[in-house]
Amino acid sequence: MIGIRSALDLLIETGAVFEIRAITDSGISSGYYDSLEKAEADVLLLDADRTTTGIYVTLNAVNPDLLARRANRIKIRLSKKDSTTADSDIIRRRWFPIDIDPVRPSGVSSSEEEHENALAKADIIKEYLSELCWPDPICADSGNGAHLLYRIDLPNEPEIRDLIKDALNTLSVLFTDSKCVVDTANFNAARIWKLYGTVSRKGDNTPTRSHRRAAVTETPPEICAVTCDQIRSLATLLPKDEPVKQTRRRSSQPIDLGTWLDTHGLSYEQKPYADGTIFILDECPFSTAHKDGAFAIQFSSGGIFAGCHHNSCGSGSQRWQELREIYEGRRTNHQKPSPGGDGATTYNKKSDKRAILEQARAEPTDEENRIKAEALRILTEDDPVQYIVDTFAEDHIGDLTVAHCFTMSFASRSSVNSLGLHVSISGESGKGKSHAMSAMSSLLPPDLASTNRMSDKALFYKTDLKAGSAICLDDQGLSEQMQEILKGVTTSFKKEFKYDTVNKDRAGQTCTIPERCVWWVAKVEGVGDDQVWNRMLSCWIDDSIEQDYKVMENSLKTAASLPQFADGDRERVLICREIWNHLRSVYVVIPYAERIRFSDTRNRRNVDMLLDLVHARAAMMQYQRSTIEQAGYLCVAATVEDFRYAADLYSILTGESGGQLTKMTRKEAEMVSFIVHLNQSEFTVTDLQKVSGLSNSVINKMLQGYQSKGNIYSGLLEKCPAISYCDRTLVSGDEVEKTSRRSRAYQWDMHAYRKWVGIGTVWLEEEDQIDKNERHSGSERKLAEISATNREEMKPLLAESEGIEEDKILVAESGEIILEKKIRSSAEHIKPVTAIQNSAPSDVAPENPVNDSQNEKPSDYNAAASSAPKGYRSARMDTAASPTPPLSDDPPKPRSGFEVNPDDFKNLDVPIRGPCDRCNARYVEYIERITPGRLARKNEPSRRICKKCYKNAEKKKERSFRTLPGTLNTAGMERIFVDVGRCSVCNIGKAVWKDPENQISICDSCYANAGGSGTIPEESP
Repeated sequence: MIGIRSALDLLIETGAVFEIRAITDSGISSGYYDSLEKAEADVLLLDADRTTTGIYVTLNAVNPDLLARRANRIKIRLSKKDSTTADSDIIRRRWFPIDIDPVRPSGVSSSEEEHENALAKADIIKEYLSELCWPDPICADSGNGAHLLYRIDLPNEPEIRDLIKDALNTLSVLFTDSKCVVDTANFNAARIWKLYGTVSRKGDNTPTRSHRRAAVTETPPEICAVTCDQIRSLATLLPKDEPVKQTRRRSSQPIDLGTWLDTHGLSYEQKPYADGTIFILDECPFSTAHKDGAFAIQFSSGGIFAGCHHNSCGSGSQRWQELREIYEGRRTNHQKPSPGGDGATTYNKKSDKRAILEQARAEPTDEENRIKAEALRILTEDDPVQYIVDTFAEDHIGDLTVAHCFTMSFASRSSVNSLGLHVSISGESGKGKSHAMSAMSSLLPPDLASTNRMSDKALFYKTDLKAGSAICLDDQGLSEQMQEILKGVTTSFKKEFKYDTVNKDRAGQTCTIPERCVWWVAKVEGVGDDQVWNRMLSCWIDDSIEQDYKVMENSLKTAASLPQFADGDRERVLICREIWNHLRSVYVVIPYAERIRFSDTRNRRNVDMLLDLVHARAAMMQYQRSTIEQAGYLCVAATVEDFRYAADLYSILTGESGGQLTKMTRKEAEMVSFIVHLNQSEFTVTDLQKVSGLSNSVINKMLQGYQSKGNIYSGLLEKCPAISYCDRTLVSGDEVEKTSRRSRAYQWDMHAYRKWVGIGTVWLEEEDQIDKNERHSGSERKLAEISATNREEMKPLLAESEGIEEDKILVAESGEIILEKKIRSSAEHIKPVTAIQNSAPSDVAPENPVNDSQNEKPSDYNAAASSAPKGYRSARMDTAASPTPPLSDDPPKPRSGFEVNPDDFKNLDVPIRGPCDRCNARYVEYIERITPGRLARKNEPSRRICKKCYKNAEKKKERSFRTLPGTLNTAGMERIFVDVGRCSVCNIGKAVWKDPENQISICDSCYANAGGSGTIPEESP
C-alpha cells in the first residue's frame, strides 16, 4: 500500500500545478500546489480530521496561473466568491478514469460484499480492455468501490471530451448491472479523483459498513498510454443507429426483441440505450468459452443488432441472423418467410430449439479434447509450421514454398508488431494455383477463411467477415477499384479500413473492412500493379514437367485406391485448425535486428517483409519460447533460428520459386535465362525463338508487356535493367529491287544483370563487428532476460550439436551453438536457392559458349553460369562449388587450410552463398584477385573466403609490422573517432590514433607495437 506522497508522485506530472479539494461537514476546502511536500503535509492534517468526508485531487494538468488563487495552502470553507478548477482551466488530459461503484443506499459506506463486487467487476473490465490491446492500468481501491486509471496524452478539446464520454457509456452499457455501476460522469476534464492514502468517510463507521482507506492495489512496471484510436474503437463498439436494412422482404409485423428472447428462454437485463432498448444477456449464445459479453439492441424503428464484445465472438460485430438461426433453424434460399399470428416466421426445417441451444453450449467431447491436446503438444514440443505444411502436402502435390508462404502469412496476424504478410501466386492456368489455395484454406478455422468470389465492394458489406480473416481471390480479375482497396487494406493492416459511400437514400454511410486480414491472390499473370505486388510474398506455382508427372501419378494412384477418410474433415485438418485457434497475439522482439544486413535496400518494403517473416515464425513458436509482459503486450524474443528460416524462405522467393524482388513470373525468368544462354550483347526476337521454341507474339508480350481486361502488365523491358532496345531499318535486295523494313534490336548488359540478380542476399553480421555504442539500450535488460532464458532452454539441444561442421550450425548471440532447422518437409525437400532459377529445356545447346579466360572476371563468369539453362555446364561449374549450393543435410567436405594474404583478395559486389574455401562458412564476401599465385594454380578456381577469415588475415598482417623504438610519438597521440583512412604504417587497419604534430595516423595494432597503451586484438579462432 503506497502513501499520500507516493500517490501524488504517481498521479501528478513533475512540476505541474494541481488542486487538492476536501469535502467536510462544514463545507468545501481547497488549495493549489506545485510542491508535493507541502501538499502531503496539508493533506495529512485534513485526513486526521474526522469531519473530513473525502479528499480529492485533480487528475489532469491545471493552468499554472491558478496557483495564485491559494498558493500551496488550504483554505477552509470556501465562500461563494472562491473558485475551483473548471474544465477550461485544464491544459491537457493525462488520465482516462474508470470508477466502479457498488449499488448501495446513498450516504453510506459499502459493505464487504458490495466492496468485493466492485473490485471483481474492475478485474473483468480490465481483462476485457486487455483483449482490445489496451495496456495495463493503475488499479486502485477507492475505499468503497474500485478504480482503473489508464494513461493518456490528449488535448483538452470538445471532441476528446465527447469521445471519452462515449467510451464510458459503452463500458456502462456492457458492465453496469444490479450490483455495480460504471460511473459515466467522469468524462469532464476538471474531474477530481479520490487521493489514495486518505480515508473515505461516508456515513458513520459501523461494523457492517466501515470506513476504509483508499489505496493503489496494482501498478504496472511501465505505464503506457492508451491511443486515441483505441478509445475511439471502444466508443464506437456499440451501434447508435439502426443497422443497415436488409434487402429481403420482412414479415408484415416486426419482431419484439424482448418477447423473442423470452420465447426462446434467454435471460437478460434490460435498460434504455440510445433511442431504443439494450438487452444484456446472462449467457453468451455464441460461445462456450465465456458467459458474459453478449447483448442485443432493438431500436425505436424495430431494427435489431446482436453481438458479443469479446474478440473471440467478433468484437461487437452484427450476429443477429446467426442468433436467429441458432433458435429458429436455417431457412433455405427458396423458402420465403410467411408471417405467423405472432409475427414469427415459418421455416421449412423445424428443429428443437432447446436442443440447438444445448448443442451450442455443450461441453467438448472426448474427441475434441484429444484434438486440442494434440494441437497444444505440437505447439509446445514439435514444429507447428512443419506440421501444417506436411498436412498441406497430403492434399496437394509439391508447391511447398507456396505452403510456407501461406502459413507465414496467416501467422503474421498473431504478431502485434507485424505489418502483415500477403501472398500472390502466379503460374500457368491449370497448374494447381486454385487447388493449392483451397488446400491451405481448408486448414484454417472455417469462420476465418473467405473463399467465395466477390465483387469490388462486397467486402465492405459482409457482416460475417471477422478480424484476422484470410481473404482468397482465386484467379479473379482485379479491377482498378479492387487494386486501390488492396493497397489501402494492406497498408492499414493494424486497423480497420474505412470506406465512405452513400446508401440508396443518398445518405452518407461508412463501411469497414476489419483489421489484420490477410490477402491471398492467385492469377496467371500476377497481380499486375507493382504497388500491390510490393506488398505481397510473390511466389510461383510449380508448372514443370516433373510436377505434371507427379500430379498424374497421384491422380491415378488415388483412382485405384479405396477411400482413406470418411466424409468430413480428417483429424490432421482439425488439429491444424486448433493450432491456429491456440495462437495468442504476441509482440515479437528481434534482439539481433541491428545485425541483419541486406545486399540491397532500395525497396524498403522488402526489409519489412523479411522482419515480418521472422515475426511470424517466432509467433508460431511462441509456446516454446520464454515470454515477458511489457506495456500490456505478451513479448516473445525471436531466435537466430527464426532468422535462418525467414532468410531461407526470403532467398527462395527471390530466386527459383518466386520473383519477390524482380517481380517476374516464372515464364519471364525462363526467358531471361535464355537471353543469358545466348551470350550475345545484342539479340532479336528471332534469336529467342530459336532457343526457346516460343512464338513471336508470346516473346513480344514478355519483353514489352501487354494489356488485358483493362489491366496493364509490364514486360521485361520495364522489369530488367539489363535489357534495352533500339529501332532499326533493315534493307534487303539490290539496287533494282530494294526493300526495307523496321525491326527492333535488343541489347544485353551482363554487368547490369549481375548486380540485378544479386539484390536478394540477406545475412546476419557477426556480433563482434557491431559497435556496442550504437546499440539501443532502452529495453536491453529485458531482451537479455528472454534471450538468455531461450538459450537456457536450448542447452540439451546444444549438447547434441557438438562436432557438427560449421556450415551446419548457427552461432547464437551468446556464442552458443544451436542446430539449424531448414525449411523442409517429409514429403519433399526444398530446392536450391538461386538468384534466378531457370527452366530452359536441357537439349538446347549454346551457340556461343562462354570461355573461361583470364580476361573475364570470375564474378562475371560466375553470375552468367548461375543463370545458364538446365543441362548447360561450364568449366567453372564443373570445377568450383556453386555460389548457391543446395540446402543439404550431408556434412560439408573438409577444406584445405591456406594462409590468406588480404592484399590478394577483393570485396564482392554482393555476398553470395559459400562455402568459404578456408573455414566452410555459409556466406562469402571476398574473392581472390588475378595474382601470380592464382595463375600458378591452373586447374583450380579462384578462392573465395568469408568476412571473418579476411578480417583475421588483416589483423595478423597488422601485427607483423614493427616500428623502431622512438620512431612514433605514442605519448602525444590522441584517440580519434572520425574516419581518416588507413594506418600510415601498415596501410591495413583503420587509423584510430593521430599525432597532431607530425600528422601521422595509425591503427590500434601499430599503436600497441610502438609502445602505446592500446592492446592488440586477439585473433579469432
